[in-house]
Amino acid sequence: MVSTKQYPDMSRTAVASCLKCEKLHTSCYSFIRRSILSPDVVVSDYARWGCIKYKGPGQLMHKNARIAVFEALKTGELLSVKRLTEALFLERQIILNNISRLKKKGVPVLKQIRNGEVYYQIAK
Repeated sequence: MVSTKQYPDMSRTAVASCLKCEKLHTSCYSFIRRSILSPDVVVSDYARWGCIKYKGPGQLMHKNARIAVFEALKTGELLSVKRLTEALFLERQIILNNISRLKKKGVPVLKQIRNGEVYYQIAK
């Protein structure tokens, strides 16, 4: 039986699950498959944690900090770092590192400082 516990550091979204995997009966190891299908044994949801063999719904829906920051900035509005930390549940330094990484990749990110608060926006 697959565990239903959710942890914030799982790499895939809740759509992914071992029970929805197309490769469960073909290329999944027999002892893992037996545990997943067993009604008595509780195992972690390997698909949510990032199983490399997983193929199914949510396969490419990774919870990635860089993608989350990019999607938030892509809305086109000015967002403060404080607001991003509250919305994305990420630490301030992780957000700043990912904004810096986006700049190095060539994404035109504008930085504005208002009343001591730093705001970011993707230039159109």
